[in-house]
Amino acid sequence: MLAAPWLVGAVLTLWLRRWAVLFTPGWLAKALAVTAVALAITTWTSALALATTAIGIGSVPIRVAAVLLGAALVWTSLSAVHHSVRVGANLRAGRLFRDCPGRVGDVLLVDSTMPDAFAVPGRRAVVVITSALASELDDKELSAVIEHERAHLSGRHWLLIQAVHTAARLNPLVHSWCAAVRFAAERAADERAAAGDRGAALRAVARAALLCSATASPAWVGIGGESGEVMRRVHALRRPGPRPQRRWLLAAVCAVVLALAANFVVIADIAQDRIAPERGEPADQVLG
Repeated sequence: MLAAPWLVGAVLTLWLRRWAVLFTPGWLAKALAVTAVALAITTWTSALALATTAIGIGSVPIRVAAVLLGAALVWTSLSAVHHSVRVGANLRAGRLFRDCPGRVGDVLLVDSTMPDAFAVPGRRAVVVITSALASELDDKELSAVIEHERAHLSGRHWLLIQAVHTAARLNPLVHSWCAAVRFAAERAADERAAAGDRGAALRAVARAALLCSATASPAWVGIGGESGEVMRRVHALRRPGPRPQRRWLLAAVCAVVLALAANFVVIADIAQDRIAPERGEPADQVLG
């Protein structure tokens, strides 16, 4: 029971590259985020249940190992909280752009020599484009970049990405999922931009991503990326758009998440029995 979520996580992580073949980019980002969070919470609770169970065993080495595991769990939980606090601070800092009087609708053109484009989420979300980037693109390419960033906002990609990053703080096994969900979010935004003119979107992604690759926008979702990822996105835009999502795969993801949730309920009760047992409840009773 305690090992089950770890085995599921290991298998899903090994098959991570296969996910991109099975899901459309938009659904892939959602599936990765939901599954990663479920995995992180369940595996963390599983480790807690193991630590609280092992600490009651008479063997000194096992007790020492249980204490060390408990300390590691406290550290990972504090790391997750710290990351969440930083995300909140970044959202509050975004008011500088969201409340700027120079915005036109949901677009803000900023005078800067640094080429960049990014989406600032939150109340009155805004797409920020610098003058250096806008001057390098024609009208169709600029429109594609704006649609790309709007897709990040409408798809709440920042929330999906940060959810996976927070999950990775709870369980390092999920760390490799961070790059996967970021790439899925970029691909989903690329496809949204390509809905009007696929050729213009291809040119816009290639030029804007390479121009912005030296610019870091860690707080929000931008169009830049590493050169290898940009090339993968360009190659994907050269092909026809993704086929409709197969519903049975979404049902499979839901089944996995529900199975993890059921496992979480059981192991959380195991941990609760050891930490704060109910009056008259046997120590080995589960779901009591």
